[in-house]
Amino acid sequence: MDFISLAESAGLPEMAAVKAYRLIGGGYYIRLHYAKPPIMSILQGWPRVYRAVHPDSHYVEDAVELMITMDLITIYGTSAVLLGEPIPFSRIEEETANLMRSLGLRSRQVKVPSLPTALIEDLVSKRRRESTLSINSLLRSLALQSKTFQKAKMEHLWLKAVKEEDILRALNSARFLEEFLNEVRVKLAFFIRSRDNALDRKILSEGIEGALSWVREDSPNSLSVATKELDELLEKD
Repeated sequence: MDFISLAESAGLPEMAAVKAYRLIGGGYYIRLHYAKPPIMSILQGWPRVYRAVHPDSHYVEDAVELMITMDLITIYGTSAVLLGEPIPFSRIEEETANLMRSLGLRSRQVKVPSLPTALIEDLVSKRRRESTLSINSLLRSLALQSKTFQKAKMEHLWLKAVKEEDILRALNSARFLEEFLNEVRVKLAFFIRSRDNALDRKILSEGIEGALSWVREDSPNSLSVATKELDELLEKD
């Protein structure tokens, strides 16, 4: 989506849109677009991306509000499509106003000229592809970039030659598997609760912040689910 053109269609000056885009770094929808599984874990720390924003004019402030609204429509819209529910526009409008207020900014209820349908479709497609991944496949991918694996390689030089398909068994042999699982347990929760759409149901019923809090609290349960699949893999050895 071309945010600059969208902002101009909403009656905002091009320079205000450019400045807002740079201040926020493209918003959450850009981060979601490029995110690796688990995609929704990008929302951890919401709404941190907006916290450093200090507009120097009401035009930039309006552009920031437009981007926040687009992010919310994209996130809520994706959950709604995945669940076959209508997009909750009244909740989005209310959450936009509340978020602007929490940032110390004035909400002028900037109207979105057109819905980000392509963004929603893109994210829905990525989420559906992600849901076909096995837990073990995700864990292998996360393990390669984990702090635990880097630490383990320093203590066990043979780990440097381990292939991705063997990394979980290797971490288990080196007695670092439990530490690794603890490191990624919140990401695991996002993956599992995205896959069964429980996260989407929470987003629509309790809002984004409420849903994120629930995922973090649910991480021990999600870890238990992941451990069962992982145990099956390790028992094959």
